[in-house]
Amino acid sequence: MEANSWCTHQCTHQNAKLKDHMTRYPDGGKGKKWTVRELAVIKPEWDGDTLNDSDGLFGEVRVSSNNVVSVSFRYGFKWHGKKVWHYCGTYPASNLAEIRVIRDSARKQVNDGVDPRAKKIADRIEKQAAIDETISLANQKKAANLTFQDLFDTWIKNGVSRKDGNKALKMSFNKHGGRLSPSSRGFFQQMPEYC
Repeated sequence: MEANSWCTHQCTHQNAKLKDHMTRYPDGGKGKKWTVRELAVIKPEWDGDTLNDSDGLFGEVRVSSNNVVSVSFRYGFKWHGKKVWHYCGTYPASNLAEIRVIRDSARKQVNDGVDPRAKKIADRIEKQAAIDETISLANQKKAANLTFQDLFDTWIKNGVSRKDGNKALKMSFNKHGGRLSPSSRGFFQQMPEYC
């Protein structure tokens, strides 16, 4: 490749990277909403452009490595004097109507004095706490349903280590039908609760 043609190629490539991204409006013009049909025909050349969907909803056009176009929608609002963004979904993975419902919910929260970004985090934490509580209750129930045999087996396996490999304890336990002999009771006082 000649020096001049390389420079021309390189400069053209750099100019393409520095392309000014446009704000685009639906066919109906400013203040109108994008339709699913309009979104379906977005060209890969629009990569990085912003779509204004009205009522604070904006979409950023993204193009994957295999030329699949998607639009990441965010709701823009002012919070403590600064412009901030709340993610609402990506089209076509999310339905455009669902994206607008999320935007409407976020807008209502802002009007009620609640930051929708913080509420989203709080909701996630509450859901995880509910899951943790369910697991904890299941573990408590499982522990409460352990038989004496289960506790003994766990204690023998993890809680006590005698030179005879716990053979005498096992024989004593089995000899008395799962009840402790008087000589073995002292060992069980060392057993941690629920092992």
